[in-house]
Amino acid sequence: MKINGGCHCGDLAYEAEIAPARVGICHCHSCQILSGTPFRTGVHVPVDKFHLRGGPPCALSLIHISA
Repeated sequence: MKINGGCHCGDLAYEAEIAPARVGICHCHSCQILSGTPFRTGVHVPVDKFHLRGGPPCALSLIHISA
């Protein structure tokens, strides 16, 4: 199955060919924080079936400041 998506700003997009049986969900605390929901959906994709469009990608740094 073909899927596509991208970042919120629209500068980076992806296309992938996935096997629907490889889609899974995770309920761990980190995934709940990352997604802002009770679970996060993910899928394993072989490198040769994943293509970035646009770009170039950049890194996101998170900084935790404690009071």
